[in-house]
Amino acid sequence: MRQLLYQRQPPGVGSSRGGGLGTQRHHPWNQRRSCGPGQGHDAPSARRGDTALSAHAAYLNVGIEFRTKDGHVPIFSANLGFLFTEDAFLDRLQTAAACGFRSVEFMSPYEIEPAELTARLRQADVALDLFNLPVGDFAGGDRGLATSPARRDAFRSGVELAIAYAAELGTRKLNCLAGLREKSLSWDEQYACLVENLAWASARLASVGCLLLIEQLNPYETPGFFIDSLDVAEKLLTDVGSANLRIQFDVYHVQRTHGDVVARLRRLMDRIGHVQIADSPDRHEPGTGEINYRFVLDELDRLGYQGRVGLEYRPSRATADTLGWVTEYGWNLNG
Repeated sequence: MRQLLYQRQPPGVGSSRGGGLGTQRHHPWNQRRSCGPGQGHDAPSARRGDTALSAHAAYLNVGIEFRTKDGHVPIFSANLGFLFTEDAFLDRLQTAAACGFRSVEFMSPYEIEPAELTARLRQADVALDLFNLPVGDFAGGDRGLATSPARRDAFRSGVELAIAYAAELGTRKLNCLAGLREKSLSWDEQYACLVENLAWASARLASVGCLLLIEQLNPYETPGFFIDSLDVAEKLLTDVGSANLRIQFDVYHVQRTHGDVVARLRRLMDRIGHVQIADSPDRHEPGTGEINYRFVLDELDRLGYQGRVGLEYRPSRATADTLGWVTEYGWNLNG
């Protein structure tokens, strides 16, 4: 089992929290790695078996070993649709690992054969924490299938495809981009379709041990997106009534749409299944905009958030040069 990706600095290194974290600082696995394509790391690989269950078990073991009663360590996950775009897509796995990431996320794995993607994940020794259900023709403007009554069958087929990939890749969180408003349908018609689809999908995913997420997008960048506020997301969770449906809380989208980020985190924490971050308004790395991420990350820690924090920002320069905020804000890369 390996050291956490980013952990609170132990006592004597700038942290005010005690607990067991500090005792692991000089563990021989905690070797700092330099970023760069093809550069491996010194940590021994967690053994991932051939089944989704064993892959998931290895994934879970990364991130729980050094948690303490006094605080829960956010583990940062690299969103490869945004970070390390200097490299070809599959090469980003190794580059992310070389920079210290133990998990990654991205929107769509479906363009790559699952066996090839599994091999590359294992080679880089990173876990795939999250990906999306199929969204339709993204380049053509689709932003999900779940709000369209005419595409119910396509939505359900997409869920089955996602389950097949998740089983191969060991992923246990799947995000649903809901879809866009359709002028030919009333809001209520689309909402009823969405509730029906989410109820079916959350039950189907529960049967295979996967969690379903829904995400709110801000209306400035994605006009017409159906879940355009946290109010709609909350209503959906209530009306679907499934414990297997949670919110993917993207701090950037929440800030652009609502503001008042921390109060919303506090109120919704028991309904949140994943968190993503970027600064606002330009969606660059923390420290380049208006969001006080020192405070936000400390609050996530205080609230006991257990999941990954996805870095879904557009780097203002080379990705490796935009990670300095981690230690600046009191977190530490590999001890």
